[in-house]
Amino acid sequence: MAELALKYFGAGYQLAKPMFPQRLSVKTEGSTLHIVTFQTDQKDTQIFFHFDESYPSRIPKIKVSSSTLTEGQKGDLSEFLHHKGKAEEYSNSPTLPLLLEHAGKWLQENYGKKTSESKPSKRNEIREEDWQLHASPETVAAPREITTSTARETTPPGRKAKQKNRGGSVQWQSWADSVIQSNPADDEETNSDWNVVESRSRPSKGSKEVSQVKFTLDTVPKFDVPVDSRRANYFVAIRCTNGEIGDGVTEVVKKMLSVDHVYQPICYNRNEVHVTLTTVALHSDRDINKAVAALQDAREVLINHAPTSCLTISGIDEFQGSKVVFGKVKVEEDVLLLRKVVRWAFEKKGIYPKDNFGDYHPHMTLAKVNVGFTKKTGLRNISRAVYESLLGYKFGQQGVKGIHLCQMGHDRRADGFYICPTQIDFKN
Repeated sequence: MAELALKYFGAGYQLAKPMFPQRLSVKTEGSTLHIVTFQTDQKDTQIFFHFDESYPSRIPKIKVSSSTLTEGQKGDLSEFLHHKGKAEEYSNSPTLPLLLEHAGKWLQENYGKKTSESKPSKRNEIREEDWQLHASPETVAAPREITTSTARETTPPGRKAKQKNRGGSVQWQSWADSVIQSNPADDEETNSDWNVVESRSRPSKGSKEVSQVKFTLDTVPKFDVPVDSRRANYFVAIRCTNGEIGDGVTEVVKKMLSVDHVYQPICYNRNEVHVTLTTVALHSDRDINKAVAALQDAREVLINHAPTSCLTISGIDEFQGSKVVFGKVKVEEDVLLLRKVVRWAFEKKGIYPKDNFGDYHPHMTLAKVNVGFTKKTGLRNISRAVYESLLGYKFGQQGVKGIHLCQMGHDRRADGFYICPTQIDFKN
């Protein structure tokens, strides 16, 4: 199990076990899977929570076992817990205690009630055929072409964040191990046994019609943007996962640091490079929920506007007086259209991008001076001598495989990329 997932799982289990004494057990399978069994107040009813390395940015899969509940009720309970957990998944916090409390309340209200079986059969069909759970690119091990060499993680509950430089890693004590115990007497479960609801939001009613919407650069609706002085702290980006580009980033950074190693803390690595489409200010839970909902509600429209062209990344330049050194990115019109559709999705939900649409300079950041670096070194920019010999460097081409809503800052997922409340994966 990935280190970050293990820590959050351990934290949640520690909180939940005193709340439900003698009613929780853990089965461990290999190094990537933990199954928590919850014995409810109803003796014939158990709930199984399937935690893997995608936790906590993806909630656990849920299975209900009961001789009294109908199949429809079991499906309703699974779906109810899914939606309760999903409301918390962006926060990267332990969800097990919350899910257990909600399960108990639901059973108190619904246990023993008779329901029709016709509706659940239709819902189960949707789950199994249209909403199969796939490994999430947000939290699984890095794609094959990416070498995760410098992963950084979010701060576990109850701990102060340690200062992390780019390219560095932090080792936390594995305090979760003491609360995880294997229970070999449990029956084995297969993935097909789990009543799974996809962790990304379902399209709303009428999504079939919405998915047929096709814009051009001139026909994307415009909204009046109110004045907002808040600073951007999230961005939507295309992640650069091409192994050739990753190798190029590693080589360029290595050559820059060979000239002056003082810039090492502010250099990006192959796991975090990206091309930003737009930035937004999300300074509350409500803001983040709205942003996630905005992208997920427009999911089919965004997929319908997935670019077929590639980003061409070639050459190195700087801006802001050499505070930022970047790889130059050439984009085609379909990428500009995707950017405009992303902004439209936000604006129609009352979230207004902080960057001007017409002032767009696509780039892949390689190094960026920040306030902490300046305070420590006294340097306010990056010396041209560091990258002057690399101005013509050709990185390669990057296909647009999806978009990520990313949190600014130093925290990273287990695979080295930014913390992402949500993402949209394209089909191409």
